[in-house]
Amino acid sequence: STTEVSAAEIADARVQANGQTATSLGNAIRWVYNALLAEEHATYTEFDGGVVSDGALTVTQRPGLCFITGNITLSKSIADWKTILSSSKVPAPQHGRLVPFEASQWGTSYARTLRGKITPDGELQIVYGVAGNYVINVCYPIE
Repeated sequence: STTEVSAAEIADARVQANGQTATSLGNAIRWVYNALLAEEHATYTEFDGGVVSDGALTVTQRPGLCFITGNITLSKSIADWKTILSSSKVPAPQHGRLVPFEASQWGTSYARTLRGKITPDGELQIVYGVAGNYVINVCYPIE
């Protein structure tokens, strides 16, 4: 029937993305499992734009997703968009569109909200906000 798996399909399933053939279907499944769990991450404590006085942001890339998390401290208000992490540090969104986000100051309800965006090219930019500490937590799809 069409729901059964043929021996040829099982053999084809052993071929990994790197072109090598696993010694068994079990090894092929373990390779896929490990590939899905793989992640790359880098923590940045130096920022572009001259407006971040302290903080650390971690960029974590997993298959299909990017997470940017951490805290930054602004030294002043920002009137115009400032790039704080370049596209060499932040991957571009898979869909090629802007990914907007907002961040509030921790413990302060009256401070101006910080606005941020991941550009289609993969830069992390911020605007507005006031001097103070902000928590950043954004996730978006990547290739």
